[in-house]
Amino acid sequence: MNVGWLLDSSAIGLAHRKEVLARLRPMLRAGVLYTCPVLDLEALATAASPQAYRRMRADRQRVYRSVPFGPAVGERAIRLQARLGRLSGPPVRPRDLLVAATALEHDLTVLHHHPAFGVLGEICDLDQRAVAHLGTLE
Repeated sequence: MNVGWLLDSSAIGLAHRKEVLARLRPMLRAGVLYTCPVLDLEALATAASPQAYRRMRADRQRVYRSVPFGPAVGERAIRLQARLGRLSGPPVRPRDLLVAATALEHDLTVLHHHPAFGVLGEICDLDQRAVAHLGTLE
């Protein structure tokens, strides 16, 4: 049973859009949005200064629930990569594999705006939803 949503940076990148914000806002209020180390690292890398970094980190800790990486996440990501084989389609990056493996390990749904998660959902039990129709809201 799904306990929440792992909010991928591809979805956060569209939060300035009215229709996406309308979807995210109730989830934020309900406390069902999650982050993980790879998503935190990605977000925090955009900080313009040490002060901005600290502020952003505190904000993320306040707003999102956090799930850890453990050995099982890495192993699961490697198994997912092996299952992809030589499938054609959108590229699935190592960070996508880690996000998917984290979601699977913690029974979360990935909320995203990137076609890689659809590909991953086809080869495993990954529950994933696009925050907006893919190909829109670029």
